[in-house]
Amino acid sequence: MLNADEILCLYLREVASKTNDLFYKMMVRFVLLYRDCLNEYGWQKKAEAECREAKQTLEEKNITARLATYRDAMSMHEFCAVNNAEVGPEICNEFVTTFLEKQTP
Repeated sequence: MLNADEILCLYLREVASKTNDLFYKMMVRFVLLYRDCLNEYGWQKKAEAECREAKQTLEEKNITARLATYRDAMSMHEFCAVNNAEVGPEICNEFVTTFLEKQTP
């Protein structure tokens, strides 16, 4: 299974073969920002997804308990380095409404 970093690299490679340099540079910036967003919100979204799969409510205590199981991985690795991009679509709202807003001066 590919991790999110590898998936994003494959995507950029594909984009590079189909676009001009100017567009590719813009896509690299966009993908790197999206990767940063995945690293910031990915563990939380993964915990929420696992709660839904286990038919648990999305109460803070359930999510916190799931996050506690990732504590070692969270302290040693970025989300994208050790997880696939399965929660990528769930990050879209945070990326547009919260993350990008924090990036602009």
